[in-house]
Amino acid sequence: MRGTPTFDRGFLTHIKIERASFHPGNRWWLTSPLLRLVTDIEALAAGIGDRGAELLAASDNVTGVRRLALLTSSVGNRGATAIANSPSLAGLACLVLTNGRIGDAGAIALARSSSLRGLKWLLLARNRIGDRGARAFLSRPIRSLVRLDLGGNPVSSSARIDLSDRADTPDGREGWQD
Repeated sequence: MRGTPTFDRGFLTHIKIERASFHPGNRWWLTSPLLRLVTDIEALAAGIGDRGAELLAASDNVTGVRRLALLTSSVGNRGATAIANSPSLAGLACLVLTNGRIGDAGAIALARSSSLRGLKWLLLARNRIGDRGARAFLSRPIRSLVRLDLGGNPVSSSARIDLSDRADTPDGREGWQD
């Protein structure tokens, strides 16, 4: 695995996976017990895709991960749904799935997730999310969410207005970005 592990007080806390390192032969680390110590996983153009997101979501070793950033990773609806339904990722505070293939179905799965109840930041910029997917966040099933980024998605002006109106709430949310 190419990447940069970070150690904090002798413990591995951060894994950064770079370009094309997530091909089938390099997925061994998902079964490593050392992964249980990791709180932050970042993958940049690592070829993760839906299958990689499904494997990650199914791993019993990711229960300590608080930030998962899959950037330019080709994750689509299947991968987003696997992450949304993963009890192993229930501790996530920040989820970044940008520059991918997530459409309305994946966004709806994330918005309705019962596993991601503690999520504070959800960044879904530059995917394929339309009005249906964007409006799924209006019902606010993830009550802890303080930041939602849907920038660069094909969301209509009316859906953007609906989302920005929702940002003006008195309960301390940082807001919504489109």
